Amino acid sequence: MKDTENKPVNYKGMDNDVKFRELFGEEVGRGRGSVVYARGDMATKVYRKGYSKRLAFSEAMMMATIEELGLPTTKIYSVREVEGHFALEMSRAKGKQLLDAFLNEDTYESAMATLVDLQLKLHNTHTNTLIPLVLVLKGSVSTNVALDGERKAKILKLIDTMPDGDAVCHCDFHPANVIVDRDSYTIIDFLECARGNAYADSCRTYLDLYLLREKNADDYLDLYCKKSGAKKEDILAWLPIWEAILYKLLDDKYSQEFLNTIDRA
Repeated sequence: MKDTENKPVNYKGMDNDVKFRELFGEEVGRGRGSVVYARGDMATKVYRKGYSKRLAFSEAMMMATIEELGLPTTKIYSVREVEGHFALEMSRAKGKQLLDAFLNEDTYESAMATLVDLQLKLHNTHTNTLIPLVLVLKGSVSTNVALDGERKAKILKLIDTMPDGDAVCHCDFHPANVIVDRDSYTIIDFLECARGNAYADSCRTYLDLYLLREKNADDYLDLYCKKSGAKKEDILAWLPIWEAILYKLLDDKYSQEFLNTIDRA
């Protein structure tokens, strides 16, 4: 894959933005599924329309679990419905995205080291209270309507052969989901969090960085393996699974690349 432009995706704002700013404060972040507003020490993550009540409460449960495990995240206070949107009210993660330092040539190496160290902190934390990652992966593959039945069956069979685990897996861990305030770090966006094999989570991070810029992914994989003792092939073995899950959910220019990876699995 050729390098993509080295900048974050600019997802659209919220349809009810004026109302939400009035209720919750200034916009401080946005993604494919939500926009985050903040005022004082409080932040509110407002899901875009179409996101279900179940997803909102599921993320709240996961955040509460991560907090109980002593990992660096925000504190969840409540789930509410506003203007037809579900919203999570939580403590505010003050600071800047690690992505800012990650995209700066002068601070890139230290930002990468921080990213890997924080992820290893997650992976060295073990739990039986989160949903098993293998179930999440199977469900995500099965419900991807863009993927044909033969390829789905192949990837579902592959999942059954992969090693399980009980590590905390963020499943969307990248520099935009780490907030930095001097020497303090907060990990956010635990919607897809599960317990499972740490290498599966590392592979998802590798893929996220690969889509940002191929060199970022290679540097990440080198450093993660150096710090964890993992073998690259054990991490990349999960790649066909993640690409099957994300097939057609991203820019269509990646579709053939993903199918090629799936077909080689």
